[in-house]
Amino acid sequence: MATVVNGILGRKLPWGLVLLGVFLVIAVEILGIRSLSFAVGAYLSIATTLAIFAGGIVRWMIDRAVEKTESESEVSPGSLYASGLIAAGGIVGLIGVGLKLYETATGKQDVLSFPSNNFLHHDWVSVLMFVLLAGSLYYFARKPLKSGN
Repeated sequence: MATVVNGILGRKLPWGLVLLGVFLVIAVEILGIRSLSFAVGAYLSIATTLAIFAGGIVRWMIDRAVEKTESESEVSPGSLYASGLIAAGGIVGLIGVGLKLYETATGKQDVLSFPSNNFLHHDWVSVLMFVLLAGSLYYFARKPLKSGN
């Protein structure tokens, strides 16, 4: 993105790379792969795409568990729950930025004073929390959406 912005502002856009991208998208579309999904997978790290892949697996499991009807809308309990998880992640991220800003401004370290040698610093705790989130998404997405009429 920086190359594109600098190229546009400096009037020196690398047209060879732009045309390469255009032809790559055309080839990917001809192969029947969605170009946006391909592009996201191409520039994001494996840690990020693995979480997206896990979300796709949960969605696939939900689609197999729940029979879809033709009149079903795009708004489902799963998409609403996932949107809430994304919003909560953004809010917690902003709180983390605020805490780090406070620590920098006051010179204090570890404002929340978590002990450094506790069980929360193990990788298996993160994996367990991720599996619990995926399980809760699977559980809540299978429930029918209550009509508010």
